Amino acid sequence: MKVTGNSKSQQVDVSVKSVNELKLIIENAGDGISCDHADWADAKLSPCLSDNEKTNLMDFNWISATTGWKTIQKSKNIDNNQITLDGKVYATGIGTHANSEIVYNLNGQFSGFECVAGLDDETSEFGSVIFKVYDDDKLLFQNDKLMTKKIHNSDNSRNIITI
Repeated sequence: MKVTGNSKSQQVDVSVKSVNELKLIIENAGDGISCDHADWADAKLSPCLSDNEKTNLMDFNWISATTGWKTIQKSKNIDNNQITLDGKVYATGIGTHANSEIVYNLNGQFSGFECVAGLDDETSEFGSVIFKVYDDDKLLFQNDKLMTKKIHNSDNSRNIITI
């Protein structure tokens, strides 16, 4: 799936039925990790029984987490500010940086995982990442390269282009 136009984020919605470990991975897109501020916003787990409400992923502690820069944040971006994707502020989510891996133990108790994945609006100048979601060791989701490039115009305004 390729992200084009002005969108820097995309919806992730995958089945995690019978999954023991959920892995959220962010990789640099082959050009280093500079400005790769990435968010898993509004992350939720769907219960196996459809009549129960979704559970916020922030209600769980990860069993392991690594990041290429700074410290992974719960409900904040990597710079400890509000998570903001495409101008929308999210109250919950995970703020991290490429390269990162966050692992949750689900014990087969959930049927779905959903979130909005993207480069945080605070990303300055350049940023490019690839989001991946694994159940145990099976790839469930991978986007094409997400890249933001801010171009300074002669009047000091900025255009944001996503490729």
